[in-house]
Amino acid sequence: MPDHTTFPDAEGPMPCPPPDLPSAVDLANRVFRPGGSGDMGKEYPLLFSQSNAENLRIVKARGRVVSLVGLCIRDADILGYRFRVVSVGSVCTDPAFRGGGLASALMDDAVAHSCSGGCSLMLISGDRTLYRRLGAVPVTAFLATTIPAEAAPAVSGTVRVSDAGLNNVPALACLYQREPVRFRRNSDDWLALLRARMLMNRPADLFIAVQNGTPTAYACVQRPARDGTAAIQEYAGSRCAVRLMIPWICRHYSVPAVNLTLMPGDLEMLHILQAEGLPTRPQSFAGTVCIIDPPVFFGTLGGLAAERTTHPDLTVSSLDQEVTFTLGADSTSWRGLAEITSRVFEGLPADAPSSPLTHALREVFPVPLLWYGLNYV
Repeated sequence: MPDHTTFPDAEGPMPCPPPDLPSAVDLANRVFRPGGSGDMGKEYPLLFSQSNAENLRIVKARGRVVSLVGLCIRDADILGYRFRVVSVGSVCTDPAFRGGGLASALMDDAVAHSCSGGCSLMLISGDRTLYRRLGAVPVTAFLATTIPAEAAPAVSGTVRVSDAGLNNVPALACLYQREPVRFRRNSDDWLALLRARMLMNRPADLFIAVQNGTPTAYACVQRPARDGTAAIQEYAGSRCAVRLMIPWICRHYSVPAVNLTLMPGDLEMLHILQAEGLPTRPQSFAGTVCIIDPPVFFGTLGGLAAERTTHPDLTVSSLDQEVTFTLGADSTSWRGLAEITSRVFEGLPADAPSSPLTHALREVFPVPLLWYGLNYV
């Protein structure tokens, strides 16, 4: 709870009453968009909407919002298994009210609220002691590359590329639905995200590729930064078509290269890059990650573990903040949310003792992690 001896008039943590939504946006703008450099309410419509007010966790004082933790709760698919996921963003406190534990109380409230809603995985767009205290950790689970404009694609074909408009939402949704690791977005989500034209905290454009009259891929691109490169931070559909879009994107922005983050577990794009001799580099998740409810998470993950291992006798049990794996007479436990999260999404350490159990766990883990893309908050 907040330190009410420091701020005796503080109220909360509590959900944001809809009439206080403008006050929450004002606080976020003063902290993250000072001097009128942007409008968080317009940039993050999934977060700052009347329909999501219950998931904006706030502390009020003197009639206004003085501390905020924004939550956006969505279902997501990981290799065919559905998880309830909470994304956390716009965590801020009015400077005059800092130092009294308001943000800490709100984060505790955010975890409790999320778990009560069935969430087992939390994605946080930041890395602070505030989050590490809860067990959130940075995770390096992705690959990225830089593709020069003049690099000849290893794939052949032609695509017609254009800006994706609101009329393209059904095609975009169909392409995204085929991704093995993805958020679930309804048409309202798509419309709001296209209107916002933001991608992971930067202005962005979404382009669609058409081959023989059929939409085959899209790429969502952060507009060029000071280093003169644009960045594709979400794509879907034919990987060959995505690769063929890149020369067009370079010409569109007049940039010498495009940075590309590979979508989770994308072996096809990796093979295309390798055929061209383009190197990849490790890419961290854009923030920190925490499995906030291991029993629920592993209850869902159990089927995936059974599919991935050649050891059918491997059993998984989870209680509170501990997960135990057993194979025959051998067992091992991961304890604490930080260790559990790291092992699930980064795998076992290289020096883990060799055994049939270790072999089984290496078959199962790491599990692909969601990439924020347009769902960044």
